[in-house]
Amino acid sequence: ANKIENSILIQKQAARLLEIKAEGIDYSKKDLIIQRND
Repeated sequence: ANKIENSILIQKQAARLLEIKAEGIDYSKKDLIIQRND
């Protein structure tokens, strides 16, 4: 994957995590870890 695809994926993951947090659903800190592949 190229840099643009990676940044889009990270944005989607971040948006999903923010939705979960906004809804007040319990989530573990493991879910916040985004694995990087530089």
